[in-house]
Amino acid sequence: MHGLGGDPDQNAKKLKKSGFSAVIGDSSAIDAARGVGLDCYLCTGAYGYGAFNNEGYLSLDVNGDRRLWFGSACPTNAEVRSKNISDIKTMAASKNIKGVLIDGARFASPASADNAEAFFTCFCGNCMEKATGYGYDAARMQKSAFELYRLYKGDGNSSAFVERHLAGLMDWFAFRRIATTEHLLNFVDAVKSANADMIAGIYIFTPSLSFLVGQNYSDLAKRMDIISPMIYRKYKSDDGPACLNHETTAIFNILRGVLKDAKKTRALLSALTGVNVDEHIKETGFPPETVGAEVKKAAGLAGGEKIIPIILLDDDRLRESIKSCADAGARTVSFFTYDDALIGAAAEEGLFKI
Repeated sequence: MHGLGGDPDQNAKKLKKSGFSAVIGDSSAIDAARGVGLDCYLCTGAYGYGAFNNEGYLSLDVNGDRRLWFGSACPTNAEVRSKNISDIKTMAASKNIKGVLIDGARFASPASADNAEAFFTCFCGNCMEKATGYGYDAARMQKSAFELYRLYKGDGNSSAFVERHLAGLMDWFAFRRIATTEHLLNFVDAVKSANADMIAGIYIFTPSLSFLVGQNYSDLAKRMDIISPMIYRKYKSDDGPACLNHETTAIFNILRGVLKDAKKTRALLSALTGVNVDEHIKETGFPPETVGAEVKKAAGLAGGEKIIPIILLDDDRLRESIKSCADAGARTVSFFTYDDALIGAAAEEGLFKI
């Protein structure tokens, strides 16, 4: 379970009784979890902007404007990364924990902010220098992302885009991948430096979406101990970074701005992600079968023993979603996030014992 609610001691007892084995949270969960025999993992963000609170640390979009996404600064900023690694080393040295999971270790996704501009990042000096160091033509990469943005905004020449800019766009995604993997492997090293037996894990975008933000299952498979795909099929809140129904809706809107045709957009998005999407998916959500399909994809990329999917507790088809995970080979399922009423109702139905 992610989180322990407002009464950690009592809630930990309820989770133990319901059949849970572990809690992921902050330091306030350690004693409560260990007191009833639950394993405890700590969770940390990656590129938190709050510690800096200076616009110079924010990501830079294709128009030269600074963008805040998911409370995060630029993912390649050396100071931001250094602080994150330092904090992780301190966290991993905590007593009575089994491991540390990292969240938000990526570049901005289409649904990471209240506007699509945040996705078209980052092209600050740090990122451009890194891209050049990796062997990419940084200027071409930026130009291609800008031309995609222009098409999305109703400008530009769509007929010439593939010929002129597809290669640069692919370089942009490749740069995101290399830069993200670099930090995540440093995260693993930081955790293991505290204790070689400490478990290092990640909350990661689903396999259908991870390429957009620089997260790559194959890159992490050998080093990361737990890979936890966030398979949120029907997130009900207005904002939903990492949630399948929100992210695919945001991608749909970007591509429809390019293609000007809903049918063509659905076809292209299905080809890119492997999931069927329409303009109403944010409200209807994906069927539970999609959850299992994403688990299978993740297992195929990283090995099933490392995959612990995290799904929504607030799911009106929770039994089916849990079963879909189990049928896909998941031996453990995690839930987001602690809710006393929902846990009680699900436990009474025996959903946690499937």
